[in-house]
Amino acid sequence: MRYRAALFCFLLFPLATVYPVDWPVKDRVLTATFGESRNDHFHNGIDLGGGEQSVFPVQEGEIIFYQEEDENEFDLPAGLGSFALIESRGGILSLYGHLKKGSLEKTKTEVGRTDILAVTGDTGYSFGKHLHLAIYDRELMQTVNPLLGLPSLADTKKPVIKDIFLAQGDELVKLQNLMSVKSGLYSLVMEVYDLSEYVTYFCPMAPYSIVVFAQGEEVMSVVFDALAVRDSGTVLVNKGTEFSLEGLYLSGWQVQTAPMNLKTGRIQLEIMVRDIAGNEAIRQYDVLAAD
Repeated sequence: MRYRAALFCFLLFPLATVYPVDWPVKDRVLTATFGESRNDHFHNGIDLGGGEQSVFPVQEGEIIFYQEEDENEFDLPAGLGSFALIESRGGILSLYGHLKKGSLEKTKTEVGRTDILAVTGDTGYSFGKHLHLAIYDRELMQTVNPLLGLPSLADTKKPVIKDIFLAQGDELVKLQNLMSVKSGLYSLVMEVYDLSEYVTYFCPMAPYSIVVFAQGEEVMSVVFDALAVRDSGTVLVNKGTEFSLEGLYLSGWQVQTAPMNLKTGRIQLEIMVRDIAGNEAIRQYDVLAAD
């Protein structure tokens, strides 16, 4: 495969541009979103459930690499199982993971939107049959949120703001309206997530954006648009700000702000969480800080 180097860039350089693509499956059951914490890395794409079904390219292009599970001659990460990599116009790469073993199209390299690429499966690190879709821009060397370019899905569920804590060092105190605290530096720790419109079980996902205000001034803004690699590792990139996995996620679905100074007086805190469809959840607190 002559594009082995491009494949390694895709896997190691988790993009920031919006371009139109189409859904790779007909039954679109969104079960995981871009930028979620996977404990030791960011989730660099989206997961689509819906059982076993045909997989189509999101754009016409060239199959530049594929690999079947257990045929790992290049010692690539095994979590994807059987997967394929397609290059489309403009240097856009799309990756399709967890494919059913033996279902990959191997008779041609050029594929169109209506050509069946493979069938969804549960190869690799998977808890059920689904498709992992990731999209990479070779020119920008960034991985982009696929939902930015895909046609919108119907979604009426608001994100969830579950628990909010004030953190000082290792101490966490659950935030309550009109609570009194000692003035000083605190971080906000927020358990927030979005919910899938398409499943009946509890399926938390990363929202699209999280914004925090203190006294009307923005103190944190996270938008799950793109991932890039720096010397220190993979970071979430937005608005000129970069977040490492450890800097953004405390644990599980808990995200954290940088320390902020709660000065003496009444301080209004506002948390706004939005999903890709524009559904929004807002939580406001007044905190009484004293010396």
